[in-house]
Amino acid sequence: KFPSVKIGPGKSSRSHTADEYIMVSEIEEAIRLYIEMLDGLVL
Repeated sequence: KFPSVKIGPGKSSRSHTADEYIMVSEIEEAIRLYIEMLDGLVL
């Protein structure tokens, strides 16, 4: 076992619903977050 994080763009309350959607701004913010996380990753 190892620590992990589950993250993704959009509001969780909209996930896996019949009318699920995601806003472009949410995707853009997620991309920024992923880049920040990868930039800080130390192997």
